[in-house]
Amino acid sequence: MVHYTKKVRGSDAYWHSKRAELYTWINHHIDEQHSAPNLFITLLCTEYFWLDIKRLLKDRILVAENREVDLDLNHTAKVKAVNDYSIIIQQYFHKWVEEVLNTMGKELFGICHYWLRYEFVKSRGQMHCHLLAITSNCCNPNRITA
Repeated sequence: MVHYTKKVRGSDAYWHSKRAELYTWINHHIDEQHSAPNLFITLLCTEYFWLDIKRLLKDRILVAENREVDLDLNHTAKVKAVNDYSIIIQQYFHKWVEEVLNTMGKELFGICHYWLRYEFVKSRGQMHCHLLAITSNCCNPNRITA
């Protein structure tokens, strides 16, 4: 029964299998002498404040509903747009996370391996992701350890 219920999102078996995947990822990098993850970062999507998201939502409403809406003045319309067109926010956030990892993640933090878990809390409208990462100073198998 556990084998079948692990495909049911949110079930105990589902989260157990996801935890097993994460442990497998960690053990793989330890076996490859990359070390265990040494960074934990949470990235937030502030969908109610990012100007690009507001612009994309306005454009989608215009195309889908053939009407213009001022999301700056109408908070109720903004909340409705965020919930009705959450795919816009998801796509934007995925691209934003990818860009952050390819620029700041690699250059500033030296991230060379990472694992992400995205979450969307519908009641608050906050999409976010948790990131476990291994930085380049830990990826070098020839590093000198004390």
